[in-house]
Amino acid sequence: MTMIKAISNTSPIIGLSMIGQLELLWGLFDIYIPQEVYNEVVLEGSENAIGKHFFLLVTSETSDSPRQNLTIFEE
Repeated sequence: MTMIKAISNTSPIIGLSMIGQLELLWGLFDIYIPQEVYNEVVLEGSENAIGKHFFLLVTSETSDSPRQNLTIFEE
């Protein structure tokens, strides 16, 4: 089955993370996020639970290997 490609901003990431359902993004879509969104959620949010949760989800079992259906791009 071909996954639908989707570009995400911070709102779905934060909202789904708050209700414990962030995994839905990767279950339904190939996710593309701008570098600025990644920076805002993970780097600037590294001190809060959402930033940490997102970082853990975007890394697979090996800590430096990103999820296969997540692409971070420059705008």
